[in-house]
Amino acid sequence: EPPEDKRERPEHRLLGLEALLQSDTASSPLAAEAVFAFGELAAVAAESADSLEELWAALEAASDSLSAEAAATALRKLPKLLGKAALAEAGNDEKALNAYLDKGSAVEAMMVPTSRKPRTEANGASSSATGNGESQSSTSCQAFVWAHERIEAELDSASQGAAALPSLAWLAAVASFYGTMRPGPPLPRHVLEDCADLTLRRLESDEKLSQDDIFLATQVAMGAALSGSLGRHGLYAKVAKLAIGSLGAARTSWNAGERQSCLRTAHGMSLSLALLRPWDSEISSVASELRGALSSGPTSEAII
Repeated sequence: EPPEDKRERPEHRLLGLEALLQSDTASSPLAAEAVFAFGELAAVAAESADSLEELWAALEAASDSLSAEAAATALRKLPKLLGKAALAEAGNDEKALNAYLDKGSAVEAMMVPTSRKPRTEANGASSSATGNGESQSSTSCQAFVWAHERIEAELDSASQGAAALPSLAWLAAVASFYGTMRPGPPLPRHVLEDCADLTLRRLESDEKLSQDDIFLATQVAMGAALSGSLGRHGLYAKVAKLAIGSLGAARTSWNAGERQSCLRTAHGMSLSLALLRPWDSEISSVASELRGALSSGPTSEAII
């Protein structure tokens, strides 16, 4: 099937720090510096959060000053905290969890909505997978949706040329979260597509790419493939070819650091291509090339 048409992109509007720095609130250099510092504190608070409640509180406290980096930091932290919250009722050790499951009880993480309108069940009550009721669902809606909108605004700004391209590390964090955690419903496919588009632009514009850069691009491709919503994109073939080139270079220039990064890239790209259907000849061809590169020369011995 052909890929879906891209959504109609909204006109660029400033959000987060960019909006505050151009508002009356930051009319003086000192005020602007204070606003920026407060926004960056949200990233520190999100990174140090030990529970969902602490993470939601950090995001809500940042409010309009939430930076794109702080939003990405929250995404990196969120999967672990969602898992921790889901297991809280079952117990904190393997024995307690097994006993909990033996009783027929289920473990389910709380949903993270991408809309300000909470999902409702047939009886009209607000749904919360952790069973903590309407208040937790409402809190997560207010906090996560703001982070989601901040991510969307950053991607829109970069896609329209109103802001610089995000870093590969930032794009990898966003794509990994949306691809593996699949927030919603509905799953915001456009976030993954924008991440793939911008990663491809960055790869094509950078003349010298390090092994770490290529690995981060692989993480974006992996997130897109895991989502199951982006079966076609030029990023897959681009990163696969970079991985093949890295494997070839590793045969003549081989040190421990480069080898580790090179093999992580090849492994991640192999998994990404395995998750895709052979939509077109380019993906099929590059998958075959990658298999050949992995099965020949000293790289195959290193993998074993």
